[in-house]
This record gives sequence, C-alpha cells and structure tokens, in this order.
Amino acid sequence: SFHEAPVIAVGAPADRLLQARWLSIHEERSPQREIYMSLVKSLGGEPYQNPMAYIKTSVLYYIEKIRGPVLLIQGSEDPIVRPFHSIILEDFLRKLGVRVERVVIEGMRHAPAGHHRGVIREVIFRFLGSLGRTK
Repeated sequence: SFHEAPVIAVGAPADRLLQARWLSIHEERSPQREIYMSLVKSLGGEPYQNPMAYIKTSVLYYIEKIRGPVLLIQGSEDPIVRPFHSIILEDFLRKLGVRVERVVIEGMRHAPAGHHRGVIREVIFRFLGSLGRTK
C-alpha cells in the first residue's frame, strides 16, 4: 500500500503546534515570523483559535498510518524546524516498529543550499540502496 512505501522527509515538523509556538516568538519581519503568519493565514487563525487545523497538519496525527521505511533528514542549524522534531518522529516511529533512519546534517539550515544538497543526495541514495531501490 501507499503507506508502506519509503518515506523521505527533510526538515519535517513532528508537531505543527510546537513549530508554530517556536516561529511565533521571533521578531516581526524575521523569516520565522513570516512563516508563522503564513501558517496563521493558511490554517484559518492562530493556534488557540483553530487548534485542530494545526493538529491535523502534524505528522504525529497520522504517524500510525506510516509503515515505512522512513528516512528523516534534519539540519543541525535549522531555524524553522528545530532538530528535536526529528528526534520525536524517530522515537514514535521506532515504538510503532517502523524502520527509521535519522540523519543530522551539520551546519545545514532549513532549505538545503550549496554542498548540503550533495550531502542530502548521497544520504538518500544510500538509504534507497539499503532498500534495494537505486534507480
């Protein structure tokens, strides 16, 4: 089924409410605050006004449907999705018996740039190769 297909996530927030809280505490006009305001607009209000919209856009809300295998790629310097999100996802997926690999790329921010793109490519090819899927 679809949910048994490999899943590859780069900088994925485990919990949209936690992410929104983090983004909301930054200064006006900061990239974090701009993303927060975009979330508020797209999800129909602040988290306290429409919490279910945030919950339903959280990976944790659907995590029991994931059968894996899963590759979580996280930048150590991600200012948008803090690295603990990938730790939360890894923990819950393991508890569900899903094969999961978590890779933290040192120095990478939220949007991979420069040599980090090559590093991600290598990590993904290695992961797919371990599944017998290299093409």
